[in-house]
Amino acid sequence: MKTNKLRFPVLRTKRLVLKKIRRSDAADMFEYASNPAVSRFTLWRPHRGISETKRYIGHVINNYRRGVPENWGIYRRSKLIGTCGFFEMDLENERAEVNYALSADYSGMGLMTEAVKKVMRYGFESLKLRRIQAKCMVQNRASEKVMKKAGMKYEGTLKSFLRVKGKFRDMKLYAATRSGR
Repeated sequence: MKTNKLRFPVLRTKRLVLKKIRRSDAADMFEYASNPAVSRFTLWRPHRGISETKRYIGHVINNYRRGVPENWGIYRRSKLIGTCGFFEMDLENERAEVNYALSADYSGMGLMTEAVKKVMRYGFESLKLRRIQAKCMVQNRASEKVMKKAGMKYEGTLKSFLRVKGKFRDMKLYAATRSGR
């Protein structure tokens, strides 16, 4: 695998700014990450205290320093409302997985689709990725909708693919390629 360090430039959309998460964002992140509705279909459980959120942010900042794939913070009017970024990047094979989470207060507005499209554009144009994929639990209709609107195509359901919160889950796989095939 190529060892190039990943950079995290500021990415802008019509309504959002995607940039590195800061320690000062802990209260905003805890506000949404402690909501069980937000973490319902994620790999993580709701944050139980601000200290848990601060530890997570410290981990993210450490990954930024090391150039490891990580999430950008999604900001709307200077408030952190979610995250979106690359996961399981393989630069040698020019592919990555995108993941995301959004405050329930901002769902249903098309903001996550806007963020995912911007991150995908950065991946295809700047990182020269050939393939970007995403997965969601079968029951997660909202995430599936984001993938479709971002231009990804359904490739199949991965049976008993991942243990999430103690149970094996079926995951839907979506992907887009630079060539559009």
